[in-house]
Amino acid sequence: MSSCVALLLLGGCVKSDVTRIGKTYPPRPADCEVETLSDWPPEFPHEKIGEAEIQCHSSEGREACVEKLRVAACELGAHAVHQLHEGFGDDYHVVAAYFARKTEVEDAQSPPTATGEQADAEAPEGAGDTPGEDTGEAAVPQAGD
Repeated sequence: MSSCVALLLLGGCVKSDVTRIGKTYPPRPADCEVETLSDWPPEFPHEKIGEAEIQCHSSEGREACVEKLRVAACELGAHAVHQLHEGFGDDYHVVAAYFARKTEVEDAQSPPTATGEQADAEAPEGAGDTPGEDTGEAAVPQAGD
């Protein structure tokens, strides 16, 4: 018997479908704070980094779904959830939303993985692009600039 079926028999199960969009960021702490935005677009610089649909048994209520959504957002490195949609079935509650990451956050624990900017920063001086060469990439300000 699957753990979800066993939990349903006991009165609860959380099902989630989480999809990453774009760059991969390291997870934030499991207890991270995540804003729930009612207005879109937000007033801060951002990028969409994921979306999720969380389904909870009705005995658990809406809060179980919202908490699972927050945990999923932290796992993807998000700072906010937006465009929240909710629905109900006979025995379940569904919450769906997109995840946003503040692009102004540049702390040591949060760089995206496998980016060109990161590789350029680690290259020895003089290696890489010729000064003045147009690579088509936008300049990214670094801390201290």
